[in-house]
Amino acid sequence: LQKISAERILGELKKTFSAPDLTPFCESGSQLIRGIFGCGARDAYLSALGRSAPLWPVRLALFALCADCGDREDLLRCLKPDGETLRDAALLIRAAQQPPSLETQEDARVYLSLNGRGHTQMCALLFTALTCVDGAYGTAARQLETALSSAAPDGLRQLNITGDDLLALGFNEGPETGEALRSLLIEAAKNPEYNRKDLLESLALELLKKGGD
Repeated sequence: LQKISAERILGELKKTFSAPDLTPFCESGSQLIRGIFGCGARDAYLSALGRSAPLWPVRLALFALCADCGDREDLLRCLKPDGETLRDAALLIRAAQQPPSLETQEDARVYLSLNGRGHTQMCALLFTALTCVDGAYGTAARQLETALSSAAPDGLRQLNITGDDLLALGFNEGPETGEALRSLLIEAAKNPEYNRKDLLESLALELLKKGGD
């Protein structure tokens, strides 16, 4: 990596990742990219990539996860993708290295609400692709895919109560309001039917009462 320009590596990766058929790459391959992989990891990566990873951050994360190197996020930085792609890929790498506990649909809906639809979609794709390397990712991928089709809010913008509403109920501006919104978002994720302003206001008043006790 020190001898080859980041632009050249990124250009080769983009050509590879955009190819509809990865068979030629699997058979002959680019020495530029193949040299970065360990023997078994390269084949696992190519298999995963061909199955389910249409998004560029997901593909970069797969590449880094299967690369035979120490610091995978540093490898990404060497490739110099744009800032948003680098951030998304780095978050995906961390999620894969320390998979979230998604034993129930409630867990998966909370993950969706706290992390957003875009990240959750990419995470589901990444875990699906990694299933061919480790079957334990399969359960998490299925939980996330189901959560994505649920009515759970995928962030504060879909929560049917705002910070101004909480201020009107008597919350203090600042961390108290932020923590209350987060608690209400988690509650609406666990029970999507609670995502109604009247019910959320009732829950908020209970939080306010507990905070004053």
